[in-house]
Amino acid sequence: MASTPKDAAPVVDEVLELNPAEIDVSGRVGLFFPEKAEAYGVLIARDGQRTPITVRRNGSRAKLPWKLVAGLHRHAGCLSAGLPVRAIVVEGDEDELRAVQASENLDRRELLPLERAMFVAAVAEAARNRAYALHGVDNDRALGAKAKAAGGKMPQAENDRANRVQFTPVEKADDEAAIASGFLMAAYSWRDATAEACGLNIDALKRSLRIYRIIVEPNRDLMDAFKDCAVAANASALLAICGQGTNPANVRAIVEWLIANPHVKTADEAMVALELMPSRGGIAVPTTGDTKFLNGVQSNLQRLSLSGQRRAAEVIAQAIAPTALVAVRDALNARIGSAGSEPSGEARDREMRMALQSALNLIGDLKDGVGVDDDQIAAAHETVRTTLNAAMFGTTVADPHAKGDTK
Repeated sequence: MASTPKDAAPVVDEVLELNPAEIDVSGRVGLFFPEKAEAYGVLIARDGQRTPITVRRNGSRAKLPWKLVAGLHRHAGCLSAGLPVRAIVVEGDEDELRAVQASENLDRRELLPLERAMFVAAVAEAARNRAYALHGVDNDRALGAKAKAAGGKMPQAENDRANRVQFTPVEKADDEAAIASGFLMAAYSWRDATAEACGLNIDALKRSLRIYRIIVEPNRDLMDAFKDCAVAANASALLAICGQGTNPANVRAIVEWLIANPHVKTADEAMVALELMPSRGGIAVPTTGDTKFLNGVQSNLQRLSLSGQRRAAEVIAQAIAPTALVAVRDALNARIGSAGSEPSGEARDREMRMALQSALNLIGDLKDGVGVDDDQIAAAHETVRTTLNAAMFGTTVADPHAKGDTK
């Protein structure tokens, strides 16, 4: 018989595999949530039970040999999944065992929204990699092709934004959340209620991935200091910062300002201090009503190509109320007058930069596998062509390859 090495670690708690049907769960502190138990069952069946439950031995007269101390939802999950449950045996009287149960639950520190964002991003990435490994691919496009060939479909974004050339950072995070939700549903075969019990439903994924992609990932070097700020514990404040995601420099400036003012509880105060938001009497005034819609219109117009802006002119003219047309005309006349005084070379340079940026955005999306339709390619081609012709010849020259008459 082999002897135990002298430097072997002592056995403190042995983990047993028990039949969950032989464990009495009556008389526990706390509430039972069936969806949470179902979620645990799915996760344990897929990934194994990482954390044992805690039980004690019952007396000889008890109907069941074991009494549950802590781990009700893990126990119910194993029971529903038809799996044995891993358990640690503890001893003590009723008061001591209730203290163990309370301690286990109270010691589960609520994750900061920043931390949760990091863990959710890791879970989403793991689900994506699992889908890749299962199908022997390494990107979404190849996975979609395999799924299509098999008569199925790959998880897709929840709207038609995938066919557009440009995305805002919030839209990118939301589309990533929609796709990640599909991967998780496929990996674990769970219902919406089960995903919600895990905190991994679509809305939770969107919130966490916005925070991760816009705040955490680009500013990892600031996160150790930022985590101690009051705003770091306020998910609503973090999502307000995400609203500045179209300008990463603004996001970083907000985070740096909050690190320097760690007791500030709202992102609005930082944005007012940095003149990114108007204030009223020293109090931040969030953009709402007409201001919010006007900001959205301005942002969307700026993202259009030059040819897209020209097409939008007729739409805008038709949408303006008749009583506001004179104001629009005066504003346009004033803008045209100021543009006429601009040196022609500077105007052409500005239009050239905008045209090239539009083309570069399109090329970048094609390179990254983002869906781009023919109309978008044609619009970008037309914008660059007309701008180059204007720069070289001072006029618009028809494309010699285009159908129809040429000048």
